[in-house]
Amino acid sequence: MISLFLVDHSLPVSKSVRSSLEALPGCRLIGHELAVPDALNGIRQRRPDVAVISVGSDFPTAVETSRRVRTEEPSARVMLIASTPTSKQLVRALEAGVHGIVTNPADLMVLAAAVRAVCAGVTYLSQEATEIMVNDYLRRKARNSRKTQFGRLSGREREVLQRLTSGASTSDIAHALNLSPKTVDTYRRRAMVKLEVTTVAALVKVAIANEVTAS
Repeated sequence: MISLFLVDHSLPVSKSVRSSLEALPGCRLIGHELAVPDALNGIRQRRPDVAVISVGSDFPTAVETSRRVRTEEPSARVMLIASTPTSKQLVRALEAGVHGIVTNPADLMVLAAAVRAVCAGVTYLSQEATEIMVNDYLRRKARNSRKTQFGRLSGREREVLQRLTSGASTSDIAHALNLSPKTVDTYRRRAMVKLEVTTVAALVKVAIANEVTAS
């Protein structure tokens, strides 16, 4: 029988979470506190297998509570329930020593799997939490890739691109930079190749998105 201790800061939410925990097969809820000092005292006294910390609307406090549980009662595993976390919040929780994160406590199958995994010493992230972190990583990777691509532009290519974003025509750019229209087209095509776009519209769009615009 896996013993659980629930820590929550929101009474309406905690009733729902508590009901879910009490319904888990092979588990027993041995304590429930709302205030952090009382929760820490209860965990020290009752020594649960898993401390379940429900975030509510105060993620920083929940993370700090997790950190204190890990410090003051290292034998207890810590699982966080967070309904709408950001990737940064999830990272902070893992850095604080959290062993598992679940986003939907109403899903008893996921909740049971998380408790068993955490109790067995395995780090557990629900599918939603994993997707949040993976999607954030992919977005950051794409941004970094774009920055690298823009770094390959020559000074002239960047100048031409900046003027394109302001709506200047090829002839306008040629006149402003004292170049021939053909040379301007050459710089534009080179920029398109380096930024991996196939149309002028896409070129302008990606330039604006990355703030490569005329001052």
